[in-house]
Formats: sequence, C-alpha cells, structure tokens
Amino acid sequence: MARVAFICTANRARSPFAAALLRPYVGELPVLVDSFGVLDQGGAPALPGAVRAAAEFGIDLSAHRARVLEPGALVG
Repeated sequence: MARVAFICTANRARSPFAAALLRPYVGELPVLVDSFGVLDQGGAPALPGAVRAAAEFGIDLSAHRARVLEPGALVG
C-alpha cells in the first residue's frame, strides 16, 4: 500500500484540505491519504475559514480534528 501524507503547521486548514482534495482521485487504489500537523492542537476542529473554503469545493471538513505528527507515524 502506498501512502500520501500532507503535513502543515497545525493540521487545521491546509493539510486536511489537501488530503480531502486528493481522496476522490485515489478511489479504490491501495493508497492511504493522511494529514498531520507539527504543532499539537489537541484535536481542535478545522478553522472556520478552511471549512468555508473547502465547502466551495464540495468538501466537508466540519468533522475534521487536528492530528499531530508523532514520531513513527509515517513508518510502515
């Protein structure tokens, strides 16, 4: 299985938006698409502006919660 990981500062706008844009193109291919941030945000939701911007592309980020990039998270 291949993996694509988008990483930004807080995982509350750019990386979740990028991952959500890519997922439909992956379809049934064996590709895992993830997003992470380097700054721990304690599972905070996507920023309101990111939710609005994504909605213009038909993407719903309202359920997204920030994930911090932990050591070893990309191994495997």
